[in-house]
Amino acid sequence: MKKLALIACSTAICLLPLTDIATAGGGKKFKTIEGAWEVQAVARWETEDCTSGEVVPFGPNPFPILQTFNKGGTMNDYAARTGPAERSTGFGTWEKSGKRTFTSHTRALGFDTNGLLSTNLDGRSDITLSDDGYSYSGISRIKLEDLSGNAVTICLTLEGARVPL
Repeated sequence: MKKLALIACSTAICLLPLTDIATAGGGKKFKTIEGAWEVQAVARWETEDCTSGEVVPFGPNPFPILQTFNKGGTMNDYAARTGPAERSTGFGTWEKSGKRTFTSHTRALGFDTNGLLSTNLDGRSDITLSDDGYSYSGISRIKLEDLSGNAVTICLTLEGARVPL
């Protein structure tokens, strides 16, 4: 189970969301999550609020995630908690859930040191876009399930910044 938690944390996919875009620059505001994001994530043991759990004591923490939220509600992500041979790119969907809030659902695959499939990652995020739309904060719950059905959930706290032109 410890190995599953390590794979889970290291392969943590983060998924995030937002929608309704204005143009960048010139003091204009973004109303959507559409676009490219640089995110700093902190992996924590799961708690009810997903923000008060202990920080996971192994692997890099915080760690970067790159995300793209596409027009129409699809998204991609890459979490750099492990090397690229250990986790696939994440793919998923997002939708607007309130005035400045979004939800997303992302999936990725985890691989063992032999390159064989070992873990399914399923992430669900709640994100709040800042007033100007250039940053966001949120939480993700990442369920890591090995091929035998053993599962652990890791929480991520997220701070995102829009990639500038």
